[in-house]
Amino acid sequence: MMEKDPLLLVFGISTIFFMLLMIFTLLKNKVIFARVNLVLLIISLLAFALTYIGITNKFANVKPPIEDRKNSLTHNFQSKEKSSETIDPPKEQDVSEIIEPAEEQNVSETIEPLTAPELTLQDLQIGPLNTGLTSLDVQKIIGRPPDDTYIDNENLFASSWGERIIASEREEHSGIIKLMYADNQLNFQTPRGIKLGDSIEDVHRAYGYKKSRNNIVGYYQILSETHIAYISFATSNNLVIAIYIRHDLR
Repeated sequence: MMEKDPLLLVFGISTIFFMLLMIFTLLKNKVIFARVNLVLLIISLLAFALTYIGITNKFANVKPPIEDRKNSLTHNFQSKEKSSETIDPPKEQDVSEIIEPAEEQNVSETIEPLTAPELTLQDLQIGPLNTGLTSLDVQKIIGRPPDDTYIDNENLFASSWGERIIASEREEHSGIIKLMYADNQLNFQTPRGIKLGDSIEDVHRAYGYKKSRNNIVGYYQILSETHIAYISFATSNNLVIAIYIRHDLR
């Protein structure tokens, strides 16, 4: 419900009295209503005066928006100055006092070399087995004849001892050019100390780093214009399960 403004009420009363004054003024018999006109005039003037004073005081209390904005900005600026006076900036601290320098570490102690000497003909050897032997020599070392002989996919003559040792020659008893060794019972090892069950990291330390492809780490070296040396290691779960050596002529 809207509140009634007293100023509007006074203004309405003054308007009514003023209208009555005009009406009585227009009347012909001015003697009878002379006193009434005087009273109405006085009341109208008082009403107008009160209305003017009330409206003036009312609008005098209303500050323009620009002045309010200035006052608010001044208040905010003063409050910021007070806050800057009361809050001290954080003290600077010497970083060197709280952060201790890291201890230097000898790189040579933590990073093992990933390079190794190049392959030679002496590397084409697993225990007493090497590419300079024949299948008959292998038979004497193992102590029994091969379980099977056949022509492999490279058209080489292969002698197999239970799929654990396979010696391949160009012709029967002509000399081994390719040898596969995977016999855990013999415990043979290469000239650089790698045997079945060693880790791939052991292979990298002995022969240098090579990326594994299809679980095989392979190395080769061109020895001369006619001789190429190969050695590779088959792995499973990062452990050596078979060793291959090969001596090719070109």
